[in-house]
Amino acid sequence: MRAAALDTFLGCTDLIKKANAPNYRLDAYGRLLLWLDLLERLEQCAGPVVLIDEAENLYKLGISRAERRTALRTLSFYCGGALPRACVVMAITPDVLDTLREESKELLEELGEQSTLLSAEDAAMLRRRLVRLRPIAVPRLEGAHRAILLARVRAMHARVRGVRLDAAWGRFAEELLVEDGLSPRELVRRASDWLEARWWERAAL
Repeated sequence: MRAAALDTFLGCTDLIKKANAPNYRLDAYGRLLLWLDLLERLEQCAGPVVLIDEAENLYKLGISRAERRTALRTLSFYCGGALPRACVVMAITPDVLDTLREESKELLEELGEQSTLLSAEDAAMLRRRLVRLRPIAVPRLEGAHRAILLARVRAMHARVRGVRLDAAWGRFAEELLVEDGLSPRELVRRASDWLEARWWERAAL
């Protein structure tokens, strides 16, 4: 019972259907910071790498100003310096980035005037970073890059779970690499699922 309650608390599953009111956001931020503190103490984690993939799904044209302000408030937390020792990587398409830069000044000023903005949501810092930072273009993944990505997923899994022989990995990897239309995210997810399933099978023996 206690383990289930702890899992719910740290996983924030009880907050999924809550409104984005300041008290719930503050609760979620606090739990994330607790996670980072636990990882530092128990796993000697030097700090998180936060990947915000497809950030245009948070912020894009065609939605209301209020919704765009909400997206900026979220990005202000992750990109404003509230996370200790964090490296934040935000992936966004170039046209949406240009629009975000153009509109962010006015929207962030509106945010700064709202009483619902939390101290951890540094809108001014996000604005400065959007203006000053120069994005790094990401090239299209070719076959060799995908193979390297798979190898890194497997190496990272081995560091966490331990090195184990897996005679079926080679064939599984080959099938993934020749599958058309498989995104890098899906590639990583399927490789991770495979490795975890093999690990749990052996752990159950």
